[in-house]
Amino acid sequence: MKKFVILIILLSLVYPLTGCKSASEVAGEKLAEKAAEDIVGGNVDIDGEQITITDKSGKTTSLGGTEWPKGKLGSEILEYKKGVITYVAESDTDCAIQLEKVKKEDFEDYLSDIKQAGFTENAIVSSFDGGSFYTADNSKGIKIHLASDYESEELMITVTQVNNEDQPKL
Repeated sequence: MKKFVILIILLSLVYPLTGCKSASEVAGEKLAEKAAEDIVGGNVDIDGEQITITDKSGKTTSLGGTEWPKGKLGSEILEYKKGVITYVAESDTDCAIQLEKVKKEDFEDYLSDIKQAGFTENAIVSSFDGGSFYTADNSKGIKIHLASDYESEELMITVTQVNNEDQPKL
């Protein structure tokens, strides 16, 4: 746990430097990658706004970026085509996508599409003043969580593989 906290602190110091890069910033990025690799015992690649960590067993986790995830879980759900993606985190077993500028009507349309795509098993629906929450599984053992805040126009989508014994749970 201590190594993980150190890694997060290190990456949070480097992340703001990853925009337009001078030679010294590139050198700093490489130094930070090396330090992070020593901490996690795997490969760390810092590329602009995205950080990719590959552990010794070959499992990959990516953090950052503003594109719809193209990994296993990102491809298992319908892409939300409205709003603006502000953050993505993805591993073999989990995926999180944060969006802004999501209108209530657009969220409700997406929720309807998600249900039509089969995310209806073990469903939990909750509406609250200014927002909505939905979670359900599909027949492939994938769980989706949708949390929308209508006032701030934010949407958080998280997807988890829940029934694959070959993959560890986070």
